[in-house]
Amino acid sequence: CATGRIKTGPVWSPWFTMMYLRLDGKDIALNSLVKIVKAKGSYDYFNWEFSSQDREHKISGKIQAPAEHFVGLTYYNPPRGSNTCLNCKIARCELTIEQKGKASRTLVTNNRAAFEILTSDPHHGIDVVA
Repeated sequence: CATGRIKTGPVWSPWFTMMYLRLDGKDIALNSLVKIVKAKGSYDYFNWEFSSQDREHKISGKIQAPAEHFVGLTYYNPPRGSNTCLNCKIARCELTIEQKGKASRTLVTNNRAAFEILTSDPHHGIDVVA
């Protein structure tokens, strides 16, 4: 899943969140244009919450990690300089899946989720190492 927005000329798009999950060998795609605009996603340093749904499924989740679990990486953005990717591969993730006609399931990992934040804000407090 991803939460973001894009800039076209001087105008920023609304925030969007897209999700795609393979669960028990079945694909749940919440990534159509209508779904990504209606979905919810919010993040700050260093927490992210998101949710989306269709007629059959509702997915909500949280990913978080302490600042000391992140490393900063430079992402060059031609022709406008660079951004910083705050990267963590040992984040905590809690994902709740509700499926029509089935019991709700919550999947949790305490230290195996990937969490990346792409930012142009220099005040994130993470050392940029590359």
